[in-house]
Amino acid sequence: ERYNGLGYNNLIFMVLELASFIEEHKNQKEQADFMLVLIEEPEVHMHPQMQQVFMKNINNLLSKSQKENNLTSQILITTHSSHIISEVGLEEKRGFSRVRYFNIAKSTLEINDFSKDFKIENDDGKTHKFLKQYLTIHKCDLFFADKIILVEGVTERMLLPKMISKQASSLRSEYISVLEVGGAHAKRFKELLELIGVKTLIITDLDFGKDGEKVEIGQATETTNQTLIKWLPKKEKVTDLLNCKVEEKLSKNKLIRVAYQVNEEDEIPRSFEEAFILKNRKLIEDNKNDFGKTKNIKPNVLKKKKAFEIAPKTSRAKVNFAFDVMLFEKDWSVPNYISEGLKWLANEN
Repeated sequence: ERYNGLGYNNLIFMVLELASFIEEHKNQKEQADFMLVLIEEPEVHMHPQMQQVFMKNINNLLSKSQKENNLTSQILITTHSSHIISEVGLEEKRGFSRVRYFNIAKSTLEINDFSKDFKIENDDGKTHKFLKQYLTIHKCDLFFADKIILVEGVTERMLLPKMISKQASSLRSEYISVLEVGGAHAKRFKELLELIGVKTLIITDLDFGKDGEKVEIGQATETTNQTLIKWLPKKEKVTDLLNCKVEEKLSKNKLIRVAYQVNEEDEIPRSFEEAFILKNRKLIEDNKNDFGKTKNIKPNVLKKKKAFEIAPKTSRAKVNFAFDVMLFEKDWSVPNYISEGLKWLANEN
């Protein structure tokens, strides 16, 4: 036993304890009708795979005992582990109904019962399915985060740590859960984020166009971003979005804020890459060979072309662009809309 790790010994101990409870119940002259087992933070000293294996097997053990010994039982677990939540908290048929969330965001303890409190407006069934699949994959760490950031795509996610260091360094001392959700699916987190009450920043794209087609800003009439249309700030016309006050970008409880492209060097970008190019136009022009998508740009071409003409379009090109920025040694600037959002999240404005 001395060669076992603490997690493995903890696992053995809990399994034997549970087995002893079952045996004790079997040998009682007057058997109880119900057994409740409370386990406090079973994840201690366990690596993620061991946590998930433990939860699978403890469920199987109780189910087997119920059949063989006619023992009705229930486990109540307190945990800080996203792996345990993803394993047993998001059950296929019952969804989030097993979860009880302790919220101390308001300096008072609130217990949110997902089976009663989690309601989705105008749900077509797809939102529940999306959340169960997405959160299982991403291990549900938003339940334990100090703050949450939803980002549009891979470029923003890759560069976010550096942008936080540049604009809101105090966030580095907090646990930030970053979820890459795209513009079409961020709105599906609305009710979940409002229920858990964690301060959240949504970084998304303006995505303007006309009749569903991408055009220059002068020809644009509306956005195609469903988060902006159906959640925050609930506006579709580009002129309305550009004229939004900060208060209109906040949720009713003031804990959720959306950030999308604004005026950047006298142009309106539609994506992060365009906003980055505009904000760092001269820097990229002086060091054009360091950027994958722009390496073939001729001298001074940035002065003659619009940002959307040279910004990467495909997912692969955007990833390469992000890597180029990460490896770039010069001091680049964060686009205005992300800077404003991060400072809000850090309580700096």
